[in-house]
Amino acid sequence: MAPLHPSAGGTYARTVVLTTGKTYDPHGRPPQAGARSGAPSMTTGMRRGRRRRWSATGHCRGTGALLRMSAAIGQTALMAEQLLPGGSVNRVVRHGDTVQRNPGDRADFVHELLRHFEQRGWRGAPRLLGVDGQGFEVLTFLDGYVAWESATDLVSSVESLAEVARLVRQFHDLTAGTPLAGDQEVVCHNDLSPKNTVYRDGREGMRPLAFLDWDIAAPGARIHDVAHMCWQYLDLGPAVNDLAATSHRMRLMCDAYGLADRSGVVEMILWWQDRCWRGIDAGADAGDAAMASLRASGAVRTVRAAYDWVLAHRAEIEATLAWP
Repeated sequence: MAPLHPSAGGTYARTVVLTTGKTYDPHGRPPQAGARSGAPSMTTGMRRGRRRRWSATGHCRGTGALLRMSAAIGQTALMAEQLLPGGSVNRVVRHGDTVQRNPGDRADFVHELLRHFEQRGWRGAPRLLGVDGQGFEVLTFLDGYVAWESATDLVSSVESLAEVARLVRQFHDLTAGTPLAGDQEVVCHNDLSPKNTVYRDGREGMRPLAFLDWDIAAPGARIHDVAHMCWQYLDLGPAVNDLAATSHRMRLMCDAYGLADRSGVVEMILWWQDRCWRGIDAGADAGDAAMASLRASGAVRTVRAAYDWVLAHRAEIEATLAWP
């Protein structure tokens, strides 16, 4: 069992990358039901005891990068639990060489998506082992680095950002024209961020290996994920201290993805940010405890501040993206 090695801005851990698509269930229970298509709501994934994590700047982060981990199948009782940092509500536990986690509300769709990736030989997403007798998803994992507190210099090099964009393009292309995408362009992850990314330290520095937390994946347009990617990996908001450099990095990510039409990217970033803070407010007003806690922590204020920052600098960013 590999030890955990905490590091500034993140944690080294054995993190999800799965090996088989076979169903494992010693008690014969079927997978949890979930919706197949449609855009996920802001509270999707909040049910079943999950709450989304937030960075220091208040950006939405899924909990997938810090999964509830279990012992190797059949040996759970023999292994000591190892809690991982970063979870907001769920206990994030590691046992041996498998991972267990609560399935999301769209479990059926996500399981089908993960099996599709496995069948196509794509290693950039978790692979499903099955669902155990208690209803938890069972997954295997590999050693990697997840920037669960905030993005750091370890994962923010231009080479790393470009590789993130290429990895997004790969799974978009793998789902384009498939029944999973329905009448949309592709299947979108809808929560791309450094906290949902496993990195590996090679000879040339940290590079992304896989994306985690596919719970709110759904059919959509390519630009949806590209915009969310730019927002999260570039940490767009008041913390940006070099607008020109950040705008060029956004252009680099769009180039690496191969996005021809960038005219709607900034508008889509604003849409994500607006939807994010409004969803928290609506959930808190409706009595959702997780949303109320996020609002009390200042998440609404920080996301609105990020929205205002992008809106104020929209012209400069779009000018850089539009350069021939």
